[in-house]
Amino acid sequence: MKKTEIFMASFWAALSVAIILEVHFIPYTKQPIGWEKGLGPQAGWFPFWLAVIMLICSLIVLIPKLINAAREGLKDEPLMSVEGFMAIMRALIPMVIYVVTLPWLGFYLGSMLYLIYYIRAVGKHSWTLSLLTGTIFSVSVFLIFEKALKLTLAKGFIEPILNQFL
Repeated sequence: MKKTEIFMASFWAALSVAIILEVHFIPYTKQPIGWEKGLGPQAGWFPFWLAVIMLICSLIVLIPKLINAAREGLKDEPLMSVEGFMAIMRALIPMVIYVVTLPWLGFYLGSMLYLIYYIRAVGKHSWTLSLLTGTIFSVSVFLIFEKALKLTLAKGFIEPILNQFL
């Protein structure tokens, strides 16, 4: 486990440094990172500061792990248990099914079904809470995107039904 944590923290730190260099120091891709008075952030502001935050977080994870590894050595422990792997699969497999069926089910119905499944099967909550949460989420997102923002999301086969409310 320590090897994996050290590797991932090192990866994110290296990626952060690469982004910082690309945004602010490499002449061909250099972007202004300041804040223009009255206009807001310049083109490189968000990627630069996000990379700085990622670098700090990576170092917060990496430095103690390296100190601990120097004291105790690196042990070959499994990354996760079988139970942990199965917990990930209980969320990942239905998410893949959700993504694959998105064109047919649409965002609203697909999200509602995924949330109902996740809250009920993974969270082990009641059917009432699962159905209520899934339905309220989908209706809320529909009202926000379709009505308030006038943005269209994939509706799938229920589009004729939803068009009655537009």
